[in-house]
Amino acid sequence: LEFFLFTSFNPPKENFEGIITYKITFISKPGNEEYTKHQSQKYGTTLKLTHFKNGNFKREYPSSGLIFGIDFNIYIQSLNRLYTKTRNNDTIKASDCSKNTLIQKEESEKPGETVHGVACKSYYISGGDAKSRQPTNLQYFYPTDKEFVDWKLYANYNDLFYNKVVFKMQAPFYKLIMELTKYSITFELEKIEAKKLTEDLLQFPKGKPVKEL
Repeated sequence: LEFFLFTSFNPPKENFEGIITYKITFISKPGNEEYTKHQSQKYGTTLKLTHFKNGNFKREYPSSGLIFGIDFNIYIQSLNRLYTKTRNNDTIKASDCSKNTLIQKEESEKPGETVHGVACKSYYISGGDAKSRQPTNLQYFYPTDKEFVDWKLYANYNDLFYNKVVFKMQAPFYKLIMELTKYSITFELEKIEAKKLTEDLLQFPKGKPVKEL
């Protein structure tokens, strides 16, 4: 009876709302320096993630390159669409997040590590592109019993296995190592701040066309 009363009045966790800043480190693999010199501009050195309680989020890359750089991604949970704008193009491109070009190859738990002073577990998932067969390896490090992310909000977000990732972590990642054939990128937490947000942060720049991919 005591257990029943405790669980009955224990309020459900709320999806994290706030801003997370990550440091981005780009490493090219030997023999691919010229190619990766351009790819390194895609993200720059900083990611600002604005994460809303309703599942929406915005990724901004303030130091990405003017030619190859991503300006922002905006995810609208109710539409399951990711809207991406690059710096050299006024058109905002919308993609359906229920689609995944990767075929899963491996999924496992890996040894954890301390990130930003917090002990983190690790989750690894990899896949190969359905057409090119090029591999993409993703290793996440995430905390437990801290910030909560509700996996149900992303149950249909299949791109890059994100639905599986969130179901496993149920937390924002503190570190992500994304390894591809020619380079690897690490996103590592620098600052996390819970705060109430307003939806105007998700507004597209005025006058910019939107194209469905």
